[in-house]
Order: sequence, then structure tokens, then C-alpha cells
Amino acid sequence: MKTVGIPFRLSHKFSTAYQLLLATATLHYEAASYSQILDKWPDIKTLKKIHTKITLDPNLCSSISFGIKLMRAYAACGQTKVTSQIFDKIRERNVVIFNVMIRSYVNNQLYHDAFFLFKSMNSSNTSPDYYTFPCVLKACSASADLRVGLQVHAQVLKMNLDANLYVGNGLIAMYGKCGSLRDARSILDEMPRRNVVSWNSMVAVYAQNGGFNDALEVCKDIQSVGLEPNAGTMASLLPAVSNTSAENVAFVEDMFMKVRGEELVPWNVMIAMYVNNSMPNKAVELYTEMEDRGIEAELFLVFSQLVGIFQP
Repeated sequence: MKTVGIPFRLSHKFSTAYQLLLATATLHYEAASYSQILDKWPDIKTLKKIHTKITLDPNLCSSISFGIKLMRAYAACGQTKVTSQIFDKIRERNVVIFNVMIRSYVNNQLYHDAFFLFKSMNSSNTSPDYYTFPCVLKACSASADLRVGLQVHAQVLKMNLDANLYVGNGLIAMYGKCGSLRDARSILDEMPRRNVVSWNSMVAVYAQNGGFNDALEVCKDIQSVGLEPNAGTMASLLPAVSNTSAENVAFVEDMFMKVRGEELVPWNVMIAMYVNNSMPNKAVELYTEMEDRGIEAELFLVFSQLVGIFQP
């Protein structure tokens, strides 16, 4: 009869263990749920609610992983100030954390803040990587800061990252935006691997600097290396569309036929080509086809192009 109390004690211990297990499982479930929501970059209202709950949980609050997820989510909402506050609270910073913060600054046009943080990163024990450099180079491009761009390029060479595709594309764009066309072309020619984005970047470099014929030559180079132009290629041409030879018009027409779809820019480029080369009937026909396909045109842009047809 002495064994009567044993089942009770076992039951009590089991109950306590079960409750602890249940609580732990609940925490894991909530953590997983928060993680999934943050990965989808929720709206700011939902984000703030999750942030509050994470802040109240000492385990989640100290998690670098959740810190990064929160930073990315706030950055996606354009909340650079909050992103920066979370960054400041993280003591053990790795390259991913720096990259998220730099990207947030760049995407919100805070280029000097991005440069300052990049400099701080170099002063710390954290080395930039092939995700860091394209982001910083984008800031150099947007601000046309050749001085910083040259410094970044020097560091890229020092770290042997110049062969990286994305770094190379960033260097092409940076030199192009800063007006250094020869340097941009040199980067393209020296890249061990190039994709259509690399070539499109070079098309944009020439087009943005008024070199329409040079831009077209690069479009031809794209096909000569076995790649196919895309809508981005056509978009890169737009800034420099001008009067040109019948052969070049035919080439752009052929490229348009390969890439046209529901994206608006290729259609705008082709209409601009017809307008600038005194081909009003084709311009109007193409605009009519756009309407028939249900492609919503930027009316001001198309109207201004079509008006140009009838001006003396």
C-alpha cells in the first residue's frame, strides 16, 4: 500500500514536464511564426506589432537572426531610422548586418550615410564581400561620386573580387554614371564572365552619354556572344534614341520583335525610334497595337512622341 503515493508523484512530475514542454513548443511556434511573417516583409502596422512582441521576449530580443530579419523588414518599408536603431543595438555585427544597413541607406538615397558606414565597416574587423561592393558602387553611381568609386574599385582589386559578376556590373555602371566611358568599357572587356545585365549596363553607359550608335553596337555584340537582348536592353537604349540609318532602325525593330511582351518600355523605345526617324505611320500603328493588346501606355510620353510626328 506504500506505493499509492508514487503514481501521484510521477503524475505531478509528468504534468510539470508537460507544461514546460508545451511552453517551449509554444515559444518555438511563435518564433517560427514571427520569422515567416518577417521574411514576407509585412506592412508597417503588422511589423510594429511583431517587433513589440520580439522586444518583450529576452531570447528573441538577443537573437542576431531576428535582428537581421527586423532590419530587412523595416528597410523594405522605407523605415531607415528604425533600421538604424536596430543596427545600433546589435553589438556583434557580421557582414550581413552591415550589408542590410548599407542597402537600406542606398535604397533610400542616403548615399553619404552608406559611405560613412562602409568606412566604419572597414575600420572594424568585418570585411566587405561581393554583396557589399555592388551596393556601395550603386551609391557611387547615383551620386556620381567618382572619387569614392575609385577607392572602392581599388579595394575590390585588393580583395581579388574584380572577377565577381555582380561587382563587375556595378563597376561598369559606376564608371558610366561618372562619365568615364573608357573605364566602363575596359571593365566589361576584362570580365571573365558576363551576362546580359553586364552588356545592358554598357548599353546604358553609352546611351546616357549620348552615344546612340555605340549603344547599338553593344546590342549587336550581345548577340555575337550567344546571348539574347531583353526588355532591359531596350530600356537602356531609351535615353539616346535619335535619328539613325535605316539599317539601325531595322536592327532595333528585330530586337523589339524578340523582346516585346506586356512590358511598356520596349514599346516606348520603338515608337520613339519611328518618331525620330520620320516614320509616323509605323509609330501610330504600333500605338494602336498597344491599345489592342491592352497595354497601358504612359500617355504623356506617347502623346509627346506622337505630337512630334506632326510638327514641321
